[in-house]
Amino acid sequence: MSAGATVHELERLGSVQDALMKRLEDELREMQAARAEIDAYLQGAIAAKASRTIMLIEARRALEDADSGCPVLNLARYRRPVLRTVQ
Repeated sequence: MSAGATVHELERLGSVQDALMKRLEDELREMQAARAEIDAYLQGAIAAKASRTIMLIEARRALEDADSGCPVLNLARYRRPVLRTVQ
């Protein structure tokens, strides 16, 4: 292979490498954007779960406060869900 052909082949390989690097960088940016969207969704879901848990606790306390031994509204007959900690 002549020196001119070698230089031409190296330039072509450099162009291919540059194109591949650009493509990888674009894909990395897309993946980072998708991860940011997923993180935002998960944070929203965690906040919603925490909010629902707080509402359940407040509702349970209100019912317990309202329970005056009335046989119709006897909270002891109802199974109370166990609250789990979200990690």
